Formats: sequence, C-alpha cells, structure tokens
Amino acid sequence: MKLNVLGYEVEVTARRQNKHLRMRVVPPNGDIKVSCPPGTPVKRVEQFVRDNLIWVQKSQAKVESSSQTLSYINGGEYLVLFGTKYKIVEREENRFSIVLDNETAFLSSPKSTERKEKVEFIKRYLKKVATDVFPPLVAKYEAVIGVKSSGLSYRFMTSRWGSCNTKTKRISFSVYAVEKPMAYVEYLVCHELLHIIYPNHGKEFKNALRKIIPNADKIAKLK
Repeated sequence: MKLNVLGYEVEVTARRQNKHLRMRVVPPNGDIKVSCPPGTPVKRVEQFVRDNLIWVQKSQAKVESSSQTLSYINGGEYLVLFGTKYKIVEREENRFSIVLDNETAFLSSPKSTERKEKVEFIKRYLKKVATDVFPPLVAKYEAVIGVKSSGLSYRFMTSRWGSCNTKTKRISFSVYAVEKPMAYVEYLVCHELLHIIYPNHGKEFKNALRKIIPNADKIAKLK
C-alpha cells in the first residue's frame, strides 16, 4: 500500500512480526518505507509519518549526499577501481564500453539503454578486471608462501571479499574486491592462500600473515 503524506510518498507493509511502527529511508533515492503490525489504521500510519517528518527530511538529505559518492552499481555516479573513484560520464554509442581518463570514466552504451543494463555491464567489466588482476597476484604469493591453490573463482559477493575451501584448496574472490586499494587486494590474496595451511585465524595464521605483510593489521582496516 502506498500513501501520500504531506507530499511524501510512503510505502507501507504490514508484517506479523512487527509489534510497533517502523520507518526506513532507503538509498539511493531516499524512498520512505514503513512497516507496521497487521490491522494498523491508515490514520495511525499517517500520523506516525507526520510525527517523524524532521527525521525523514534529515535522513533523505544524508542519502542524497552519500549517493553523490556511491558507486554506479549502488545507485551513485562513480566507478570505483582500486580505491580510486572515477566520475562516470555517459555517452551514446553503438556498443558498451568504458574508457578511463584521469578521474573520469566514460561509459558508452546504445541509445535508450536502461540503467540496470548499464549496471550489469559495469559488473561484467569489474569481473574482467578481477580475472586479469588476481591470477598473477595468486602466483606471486603462492611462491612466497610455498602453497598451490587448486583453482580460482569470482563471485559477486558482498558479505566477504574472499574465501578458501581448505579441503579442495580452491579460492573464491569477490568481484567487488577490485574496488579496494591495491594494498588490500594483495593482503586479501595472501590471507586466503595462508588458509591452505592455517584453516582458522589463530596465532600461527596471524604471525605468518604479519611476516609476509608487516603492516597487515593496518591494511585489514581498509576493507
């Protein structure tokens, strides 16, 4: 159900688990969403929004401000690559392409292409970057550590940047890891390869990681 409260469009959803009215302002557009217990009167929801209008306005302002620095994939206007933000400038061309020039990323796409299609292209672009960057780094740290992975895979993970199957020795990297500074990407590769020897994050693992990357603790915070 959608309501119009003082000019604000509000999406209302009844949820059995809700005991109280709850409201969120959702990026990237600052949409207002209210969840409420089933049977809540419409007038009660409208009054709830009115009572919290100042909070809504402040939250929408924060969303608008943050969206100006978000990646294009997350609703913003930037391509993020190895810690650098490139302002996306869109152009009409016969085919998709991305050209980096200083701090600008020229995104070309056919006429009338919807944003979701452009997002999918950028995701494919990031995956191509990942498949180019990770293999040589893995080979580098395999030689340093003295291990050998059984294979690499690339996924659009957001909950973690990498994982290692200690039984199969197969390593997965999040495609989005290429948005992080290169120092963190190298740390990530070393981190996952060390799990082939040390399956947990115990003292031996941490000591081995710090021996190879002395400032590992500082770099880990870049995530």
